[in-house]
Amino acid sequence: MSKIIFTGTNLMGQGSATMLICSTKALKRFIPNVEFAVASKHPKFDSQRGSQYGLRFFNCYYSRYDVNLLLSLLRMIKELVNADFVVDLSGFSFTDHFGIFHSMGASINILLCRFMGKRIVMFSQAMGPFNSRMNRLLARLFLRRADLIIVRGEITREYLYGIGIRNQVHVYADSAFLLEPAPLERVQGILRKEGIKGRDGGKLLIGVTVNARIYERSHTKKTGNYYVRLIVQLIDYLIERLNAEVVFVPYETSLSGYDDRFVAREIYKTVRNKHGVKLIENEYTPQEMKGVVGIFDLFIGSRFHSVVASTSMLVPTIAIAWSHKYYEIMKTLGQEKYVCNPKAVSFPQLAHLVEDVLSRKEEVREELKTQVRKAKQSALEGIKLLATYFIQSLPSR
Repeated sequence: MSKIIFTGTNLMGQGSATMLICSTKALKRFIPNVEFAVASKHPKFDSQRGSQYGLRFFNCYYSRYDVNLLLSLLRMIKELVNADFVVDLSGFSFTDHFGIFHSMGASINILLCRFMGKRIVMFSQAMGPFNSRMNRLLARLFLRRADLIIVRGEITREYLYGIGIRNQVHVYADSAFLLEPAPLERVQGILRKEGIKGRDGGKLLIGVTVNARIYERSHTKKTGNYYVRLIVQLIDYLIERLNAEVVFVPYETSLSGYDDRFVAREIYKTVRNKHGVKLIENEYTPQEMKGVVGIFDLFIGSRFHSVVASTSMLVPTIAIAWSHKYYEIMKTLGQEKYVCNPKAVSFPQLAHLVEDVLSRKEEVREELKTQVRKAKQSALEGIKLLATYFIQSLPSR
């Protein structure tokens, strides 16, 4: 039995869960006799959700605030002894956006793999920019020691080329495109449970995913937050001008601190038209959430994988983007005109994007139909490359 360790991922956020589920399921198609172990910050929580996917979680998390850092290192070394391969699935490993300690976590895993003689692949990721001298140094030093780097877009590849990382870099679509949505019957049950009438209600149905990380990085909190103010204006406009029902879809929930549901509640406090707003508070599987996202006439997403879900369900989508990874995915799908930066976009500009995409709704669906088919094939090719590299790296037995 071969063994692959996944790092940088979990089942708490919809995005990371989707990537982990899709990657392991697809790999099993090409490597039937394989088991997966996953380094986790919350192994008990992840184990409860992950048993149905045949995943084993172990306690391992690198943080400057973690007094058990040494224990995490020892646990990882113990797992590496019997492992054949390591896959970093963190999605955004080396970047200025999260600071030096985030990049150090990925660096530690590469260093341990080199020390233990194990191969490591950075898979389905965005990286960069590298304006920080220390982040640039770490990326140059450690990424050249990764065996294979599979990224999600051309901007990331150019960032890597810019620091001299070239030979082992490949571009394939995000593995999350391969996720199958829950059956329609299950989706309809969720809609009834959440009190969402759907298209049968006679209104335009619009989904919105907010991002707690954008909220946290803003100087002002609560209802004075610039991001909250922008979305509040948007929601009132959608309800008053377009006669829409707006549904907040949480794509990241947390055991502590801010999450997407918290931000949605802050927005709800301020909107004038509360009667037209629904807040999804319950937690659902990635398959269920993708099915729910697929029922909307329009989706406005501030979470990367919510945008992957909506576009792959052929829903016209506007991406509110805090990093280049949103532009990468939307450009891949021919939808880059519908991307905006929350710090730079004005409400009138955002409203114009809404009006434009709705006026082209059927045309956009046809564009997505073609491009999503290509993205799914690209995502599968990325998995095939990963599986082939894994098989070739196995020692003769």
